Amino acid sequence: MFRLPRTFNDEWPWNREINPHHEEVKIATHTWISTFRGFDKRLQQQGIILIFSLLASLTFPNLSKEHLRTASDMMTVFLIFDEYTDHVDASLARESANIVVDALRNPNMPRPVGEILLGAVTQQFWARAVKTASVTSQYRFVQMASNYVEATVQEVHDRQNKNIRSIDDFFTLRRECSGIHTCFPMIQLAFDLPDEVFFDSVVVELSRLAADMVILDNDLYSYNKEQAAAEIPCNTITVLMHHDNCSVEQAMEKAAEMHRACSTRFFQRWNDLPLWDPAIDLNVRKYIEGLAHWATGNYHWSFEIGRYFGSGGKDVHENQMVTWLPKYNPGAGKLEDMN
Repeated sequence: MFRLPRTFNDEWPWNREINPHHEEVKIATHTWISTFRGFDKRLQQQGIILIFSLLASLTFPNLSKEHLRTASDMMTVFLIFDEYTDHVDASLARESANIVVDALRNPNMPRPVGEILLGAVTQQFWARAVKTASVTSQYRFVQMASNYVEATVQEVHDRQNKNIRSIDDFFTLRRECSGIHTCFPMIQLAFDLPDEVFFDSVVVELSRLAADMVILDNDLYSYNKEQAAAEIPCNTITVLMHHDNCSVEQAMEKAAEMHRACSTRFFQRWNDLPLWDPAIDLNVRKYIEGLAHWATGNYHWSFEIGRYFGSGGKDVHENQMVTWLPKYNPGAGKLEDMN
């Protein structure tokens, strides 16, 4: 067994919240993806779609019903993309990435005959989303989604070649291939943020800090599952062990210290936010609080599902003790037959 270090401390003021539209949206997303018969066995029978609808509801607790549906569907789309790219080489990952980007940029153009289902799923999701999304959230999402799928191709290349990056290079890639920056435009689906606000240095740093907290929590909690599947090059714990020549336990404590430093810095930079005008300032506050909700919701979600800790998530959350998983074959049940 090993002990997970705690990341959030008692000073973090955001508590677990869940969107009141969760149940209705969960059913809507599941019903929609059920129309694509090829996904039944791998995703629906194992309840994976429902798990990620819960993530949407915990990380976007204040979105309207229609915008929560957008966020829930988005997570399903990128879950499917991950399934396509998890066990393929870089050339096949590139094909999937190109399909996603093309579908987002051409939501009303018929998909090519014989294309994998990923194209139609992505297109339907985005065609529905743009009907209610703010203008700035739309173009930022498309850009960040493009960055995400591109980074995923690079991650596949690293995995193929068992490449372990430097800590700085790792985080540069991880912030993109984790998909977290793709999620942040969903916070502003109901309002526009001008570029001079969105790209203000303080806002940018707060976004990065929130992303890093999500990444560090994810890598701490997923490490056991990934080491069992021998899929660990793109994980903070592996990188720290490799470059700092330390044990798993030491690497986990270092990651927790990095997380705590991020949360402390988040508070500091919040106080440095400039003022624009009252309407913009209100939307900036909604956006920054949305970042904090993302870090909090992701943390709680990790213990509430069976993805990382099986049925023992509640106990792990309380006592932080985890049993090492045995090695297994990660290729079983992959989506080769989806078309």
